Amino acid sequence: MYLILKGSVVNLIGICLISAIVAQPIVRVESIERGSTSWGTGTCVASTNESLIITAWHVIRDGHEFKVNGKPAKLIKADKTWDLAALIIDERMPTFNIGNHRPKIGETLMVCGYGSGDYRESKGQITQYVSPNSVQPADIIECTAKARNGDSGGPIFDTHGILVAVLFGTDQVGAHGSCCIQVRKFIESLTIDVRLKQQALIIPYVFYDKTKIRSRNNGRRRCSKYVTRTAFNFEVVQ
Repeated sequence: MYLILKGSVVNLIGICLISAIVAQPIVRVESIERGSTSWGTGTCVASTNESLIITAWHVIRDGHEFKVNGKPAKLIKADKTWDLAALIIDERMPTFNIGNHRPKIGETLMVCGYGSGDYRESKGQITQYVSPNSVQPADIIECTAKARNGDSGGPIFDTHGILVAVLFGTDQVGAHGSCCIQVRKFIESLTIDVRLKQQALIIPYVFYDKTKIRSRNNGRRRCSKYVTRTAFNFEVVQ
């Protein structure tokens, strides 16, 4: 069985993605510095006339000019604590949805990135959650998937093709990424076109069994087994 996600094909039986198609919303990020260039990976999470790209802060930290797939990009905001950065590119792109809850320890995830130029996917299992410091929540995912230099900022997907973390580091044990909970908070803090923010925060195919959904816009109620809702337009009512 396959699920079409805005130009991408996800195999719902396993986590094997069709790379040539899925890689479209996964981009290569270039940060031009004084006398050098840093390379990373990013993910398009929303697109209207412009596209919102999420990557890692340390990829763009020392840059003064940025490119996405070789095209000029504008840095909107960065978060050092959770190693996140947001870029805008003047181009429409396919997108991936961001998860709205933590995956469980033991779940299979997949790390994607371009490394030194070659796109690669690596599977692994979640081993634990840790905190970046003593005052922050434990919202860093650690998993056994492998990552390379140049993969930083790339997406970490669950078995349904939902972005559950943004990669920022790796060690001999596996990969580390900021959980989707922090990615959502970061996007909520952005000052951008509300259409981009709203699209990025779409809650993907949440399962509600006999749950009523009421639209804040028109007050209508309806019941649905599978509901796609945005954080702005709907609320769950008992």
